[in-house]
Amino acid sequence: MNFKILFSFVLLAPWCYCGLLDEISEMQKDFYDQVLPFVPERIGKLIFPTKLPIFVHDIDHPWVKDKKNIACLERRLDPIRDLCYPTVEGVENAGDCAIPLDLFDRLRIDNNCYEIINKKDGVNRYAWTNLNDRLEEMSKCQAALEQVTYLYIDTYMSTEYEPNTAVVELFAEVLSLMPNLERLRWGLPSSSGARFGEIFALKKLELPSVKYLVLGAEAHFMVNICPNITELGAGHYNHHYSWNSLSWNDTKPFKNLLKAASTAENLTSLSIQIDKYGGWSPQSVRGS
Repeated sequence: MNFKILFSFVLLAPWCYCGLLDEISEMQKDFYDQVLPFVPERIGKLIFPTKLPIFVHDIDHPWVKDKKNIACLERRLDPIRDLCYPTVEGVENAGDCAIPLDLFDRLRIDNNCYEIINKKDGVNRYAWTNLNDRLEEMSKCQAALEQVTYLYIDTYMSTEYEPNTAVVELFAEVLSLMPNLERLRWGLPSSSGARFGEIFALKKLELPSVKYLVLGAEAHFMVNICPNITELGAGHYNHHYSWNSLSWNDTKPFKNLLKAASTAENLTSLSIQIDKYGGWSPQSVRGS
């Protein structure tokens, strides 16, 4: 294949990508599948802009990590329909890139993971913008909302400030639409805790399906929102970096956590590390 032919295929690729698949040849489709996996992601996003929600690209699943699967999925006439509304008539889920049934079991909203922030894909990952955008995408994907059992949240801010009301309300709405959510890792800046707690209370949010809960600092209000938890972890950097962002003598978040944990009637496992506060002591437990 000479350079002119190769260049013409590259020029045609975006048009093929946008849905005119019925007018292109099998050779062009093969070219697309063979080239995309080897194109650097930053360049690939410019030549072949994705039709998929970004939260799908962020899923930590072997099927997603295989670029050939994503390239195959992108070639479909309506990949979002096939992913998010698999029961509607006309959905395609066969062939080499059949969508795995457990694709949406584990979802994440993350701007603190090296694997994600190193993509350099042009996506705005700044704290509340990333949280808002990923939540909006999930809210439009019925299969993701219904199937997710594990939600991982990790939002990092170098300079902390509170989110606007719309983001918090959207978060409450999306969480309420996840009926099978069992495991929740809540990692948000400690400065946002009061804001989320206040608005979640106003929305009367309750997540009865959650059994396993890991919390960052100032997120003790989530214990009451998840009344059926059996396992709770918090208090250490391994749970979330926000615990290390507190001042050395600030024991209030820990005391609030203990108080909330005491109300969890079904709790059978409590993992709280408090090395930061000098370890366990009668004073810390009593809250004095």
